[in-house]
Amino acid sequence: MAQGEVTGTSASAEALAVDVSRGRVTFQMTDASETIHFGFNAAAVVDEGLALRRIGDHFTVGSELARGQINIIASGTGGQASYQTGEVLEVGSGPILFPAS
Repeated sequence: MAQGEVTGTSASAEALAVDVSRGRVTFQMTDASETIHFGFNAAAVVDEGLALRRIGDHFTVGSELARGQINIIASGTGGQASYQTGEVLEVGSGPILFPAS
């Protein structure tokens, strides 16, 4: 399992190199100053493919998409996401219910 941070730039750049043993990878937006777009085994292109827009947005890919080269591009300069390979704990948020008094 590996973890790290990736930052988008105005040009497509490698976020993760090819790793034939990587089964899954999850990305989560941590700085939403710019939208980050992803390219799998191809250059990332603004306004195409998967994108992270708001803090907390996340996705997980597996199989061929996870093992290949993953590239990112931002809609401007900035935008940061964290990643983790392997299995992850899926966490969600929703309304908080308080007991009636």
